[in-house]
Amino acid sequence: MEHRHRYRRRIDDPSVRFPRKEPSSASRKPQQAGAIQPIIPIPGVGISFQTFPYVAVALSILLISHELSHGIASLTDRIPLKSTGLLFFHVLMGGFVELEEEKLNQAPPVSRLRVFAAGSYTNIVLGVICLFLLANFTATTALFYTQGGVSITGLSPSLPASNSGLRIGDIITSINGTQVKNVTDLQTYMRSVSPGEKISVGTTRGSFLIKTAVDPTNSSHALIGIEINSAYNPKFEFLSPAYPQETFEELFWLANVFVSVAFINMLPLPPFDGAHYLDVLLEVLRVKRVKEIRFAFYSFALALLGLNILLSWFRFGFIRF
Repeated sequence: MEHRHRYRRRIDDPSVRFPRKEPSSASRKPQQAGAIQPIIPIPGVGISFQTFPYVAVALSILLISHELSHGIASLTDRIPLKSTGLLFFHVLMGGFVELEEEKLNQAPPVSRLRVFAAGSYTNIVLGVICLFLLANFTATTALFYTQGGVSITGLSPSLPASNSGLRIGDIITSINGTQVKNVTDLQTYMRSVSPGEKISVGTTRGSFLIKTAVDPTNSSHALIGIEINSAYNPKFEFLSPAYPQETFEELFWLANVFVSVAFINMLPLPPFDGAHYLDVLLEVLRVKRVKEIRFAFYSFALALLGLNILLSWFRFGFIRF
């Protein structure tokens, strides 16, 4: 399973176009924007205790939907199931579907291909749906929430904001009197600010005067040193302002887990479904020297997966999400 780095969004960083997440964040270096890292789903080791619940839910939904799709595909093609069931392991939930292997091997190639591809196909579809909801998150939450400024989630100790009176949790509503409804508004305004210029940051606690600093990587770029998320106001009293953050976080992990596992599962490499899919294709094409060709595909897939992990580790080291 693979993943992009988590990172913080700064209001004074207009280069950020594809954020790790909307409502909450973690640090990154600019050159790490495209990094890929394997996820080790062990709390406190590969992922933090804060992240683990989201990953656990995503893995549970992944397993159930994946195995359920295999079962539906087999029944559609009249391949009997030997057994089905649900699994529970602490907070993790999953499912399993065991097919009648003899009946599966006797089924037409098209039926077998459908059965082997069903799980990954469903995961890809669900992953794309989650990505769509993430890309249109404002519209996703519009029925229950309105955007109400930008929440400060972190202050850089060496930059001006840390000594300005701003606090983590403050909601920024304006810059120099210009209304700020969301992260985009803030980033757009900060592009017009010069290093050394004084700006008035309006919050729900009052206004704070800050003299911007120079970005060491870009002398024309002004910094004040804050990390931010969009703030959301509930339309109904029973809703919590924290729900959009939790929803975005879960959608983020669902999208990454669904898409990553779907692609890896279709690699022509045992014990993934891609290996069975390859065997059926070789049978249909009546390929000779099946063992040699199968070994070549296995070697390529293993090298591709291994290099992807190793190169990420060599470049960025071990990362806890």
